[in-house]
Amino acid sequence: AENLPARGQVKEFFLRLTGIVRNYIEDTTGIRAPEQTTEEFLRDVRSRATFPPERSARLAEFLVAADMIKYAGQQPGPGQIEDSITRAREFVASPTTDPGSIH
Repeated sequence: AENLPARGQVKEFFLRLTGIVRNYIEDTTGIRAPEQTTEEFLRDVRSRATFPPERSARLAEFLVAADMIKYAGQQPGPGQIEDSITRAREFVASPTTDPGSIH
């Protein structure tokens, strides 16, 4: 709603977008996502088998790409902002766990 990328606040946009996804994961799985680095968080997700492998891989791609923008100063490529929004929406709209996974 604030249209942060158009206002030149791309880093803030990605901070908020990944924060939404991380908070959702924390609320639905109990993993302390917002307090961990991306590497720690992804290791925790994999070790707990929280998500099916394909979904974990998509989450990793999303978070690592966002980290490059947030912390390495990389500028998003064409369509990357829209793709990131789509991935975030898909992630929070999908069931949290694989029906066969055990917590």
